[in-house]
Amino acid sequence: MISGTHLKNKASLYTLLVASSWCVAAFGFAALAKDTPARALTTHLCYWSTATFAFGSAVWAARQTGGRERGFWALFAAGLLTSFCGYLLWQMGPDGARLALPRDLSYTLSYLLLFVALLYLLGLYTRGIAPLAPLDALSVMFSSGMVVWYFLLAPAAPVHGKSPGEIADTLSGPAIDAGLLFLCLTLLSSRSKPGFSGWLAGGFLALVAGDLAWAGLEPFKPYEPGRWPELLWTLGLVLFVAAALRASSEPQDSQRTGISPWRVFLFWAGPLSPAVQYAFLLAWATLHPPVPAYVSWTGVGLMLYLALRISALSYINRSLRLEAERDAVRREQRRISSELHDSLKQNVYGATLLLETYRKARDQRASERLLEEALSACRESGHLLESSIEELHARCENSGVELDALLQRTLRDISSHFGVHTHQDLRADCGTLDTTRRAAAYRIAAEALWNAAKHSRASNVWLESRKVGRVLLLRVRDDGRGFDPTSPTPGVGLSLMRNRAEEAGGTLDIFSSPNRGTTVQVRFELG
Repeated sequence: MISGTHLKNKASLYTLLVASSWCVAAFGFAALAKDTPARALTTHLCYWSTATFAFGSAVWAARQTGGRERGFWALFAAGLLTSFCGYLLWQMGPDGARLALPRDLSYTLSYLLLFVALLYLLGLYTRGIAPLAPLDALSVMFSSGMVVWYFLLAPAAPVHGKSPGEIADTLSGPAIDAGLLFLCLTLLSSRSKPGFSGWLAGGFLALVAGDLAWAGLEPFKPYEPGRWPELLWTLGLVLFVAAALRASSEPQDSQRTGISPWRVFLFWAGPLSPAVQYAFLLAWATLHPPVPAYVSWTGVGLMLYLALRISALSYINRSLRLEAERDAVRREQRRISSELHDSLKQNVYGATLLLETYRKARDQRASERLLEEALSACRESGHLLESSIEELHARCENSGVELDALLQRTLRDISSHFGVHTHQDLRADCGTLDTTRRAAAYRIAAEALWNAAKHSRASNVWLESRKVGRVLLLRVRDDGRGFDPTSPTPGVGLSLMRNRAEEAGGTLDIFSSPNRGTTVQVRFELG
């Protein structure tokens, strides 16, 4: 098996080799005279050698990468192969007219495969926005196509009297490559992304640059090899080689996540934004009348797109919210199941053993002690059950139960079970906390009250809440025997309270010393 370090070094060497070859070809191209056979041969050799290497690298990446990224590279390699077939048919010389249909079919299949590949990869690394990506990509293609048409193609089309088919054939390249570039930039803006996403975006950026360069160089004339656009397309292939080699040397598994908010803003305010492109187009057309009719129709299309996108986004957000709620319920079920399995089963089993021993006991004092221990185990089991159920009530938005009421009920139960004197001084409304923090606050307070009543031999227990600035405090203190916090007594109570506080974003403080009582306090920063 080839080691990861060896693969990485090999990939870096091949990338450097291909990039150096392109640089040599670019310098040679610039040094040769314009419209000479040597210049055309240079671009041909550079393009087809790089194309062969790009296809081979994509196939190699499909074999080397693990997880679901393998599917992306397989689709990407198929898209490159069909694109090369279409490019070959485009260069078929004077008989190229009769090959127009298979050439167009090849290009259509190529773009379709590349779109599916990028959407597939986007679905692996993003969450929620993947269903919107095709709609956004189509809008970017539409608006980018309008800008290219207005500034580059429209001035030349009336002079030459080109047909709609010829116009669409010339316009499709930059528009579709802009849509593919948008998908790559969306992937690049994800918090979790593959290591090759930057190279992939750079490759499509080079393709867009080549398309725009060709659109500005007599776009409706027959294709002539040996031009700068072909060298820019080759640069895009060089970057695709780098992406494939990076993926094969450092395979990464998918992690679903989201897009940073500021990057979403960059999309709506960046150069690929349909709204920004249309605003620029409309402002320019207004300052240079007359305004063509298709500019107004572009605005109609943009409004329909925005309406459809808002509707789709609302539906997706609702689906994600429901999914998050279901995930929270499943996590809560697993946690409660684990707690009850670890603690409740042990207590019930202990109570059963004590009762069995009680049946066989002959000494009255021993029988009373065993019965009291069994009763204590049953009470603790009831406390675990009640705490878990009430914590669920506190977590529910519309349960109809206030947190302060739950805490007061727990305080009364502690008093009746253990005979301690309880005191409450709830000056802050704990109901202002969100559901997760409400549940954590209840469970921490319930556990602290139980520990104070059962283990500390306290005569008095106080339950207090305060609001100090932007911090809400919930405190349980007692006048019991206390303990040394640096070496606490064994048990799951303290660890349970710390875990609850950390999960809810709070801070747990424990103050105690021997024969000085104990204070358990949880602090929550209010938003």
